[in-house]
Amino acid sequence: MIKHCGAIFLLFFLVTSCACPALKEPDMHLHEDPLALQKTDKEAGFSIDDSTKKMMYEYRTLSANTWVIRVGDMLRDYISNVAKYSFRVLQEDASNKIPLHIHFRVDSYKFEDCRATVDMTISVSRGDVLVLNKKYVAQGKAAHQSTHLAFNAIFHEFMSDFIQKVND
Repeated sequence: MIKHCGAIFLLFFLVTSCACPALKEPDMHLHEDPLALQKTDKEAGFSIDDSTKKMMYEYRTLSANTWVIRVGDMLRDYISNVAKYSFRVLQEDASNKIPLHIHFRVDSYKFEDCRATVDMTISVSRGDVLVLNKKYVAQGKAAHQSTHLAFNAIFHEFMSDFIQKVND
């Protein structure tokens, strides 16, 4: 009987302690939010810093699962599925061919106490002229959606700054 309990415990431990990628798709309710992001009629290109593209964050749950958060992938998905609706056109443009260019860099990311904290620098250039360069910090407070909620808070503030400083 004790052997069976030990085998069951071992099987349970092996099954529950696997590394699981965290859900990276944005919650679709964010772009339908009544407090939706401000809009501009501008066309812009964007790029994501190379270190952000590779950024991953791992944490262990109480049940010994390891979750892997691919921060760069989540940011790209957020921009492509939510933030793009704030612009007439917003498309990835690593070569800066579009005259108005937005560059995103996540300076730090952490997930503690079921909430994500994101520090992100966003810079906007018009040709060779830097017109906005600001660090944004936000927390998402819902465990499953916290990264996207933090991105949403950052983009609310960013779009307000964008409209004040870049929109002419």
